[in-house]
Amino acid sequence: VRVDGELVAEVADLPLLMAMAPFQGIDVGIDRRSPVSWDRYVRNGSFRYSGELRSAEWIPGEKSPEDPTGFAEVLRQIYAKYE
Repeated sequence: VRVDGELVAEVADLPLLMAMAPFQGIDVGIDRRSPVSWDRYVRNGSFRYSGELRSAEWIPGEKSPEDPTGFAEVLRQIYAKYE
């Protein structure tokens, strides 16, 4: 995460949630359907970011091993074991 061009947070090795992302997209400021923290959602409900948001940019990193573009090949390898 960068704020005004400065790196303020970073997390490595997150799993790709390919079943969710294509249907929900990427939300900025509020997401009523899939909260980041379920405990906080239960306590506080859904609430939007209250600061000033001038822009947001998402720049994908390296492709995950679970990237759906390679998913067909993974399925071929799995099914080949049962042939």
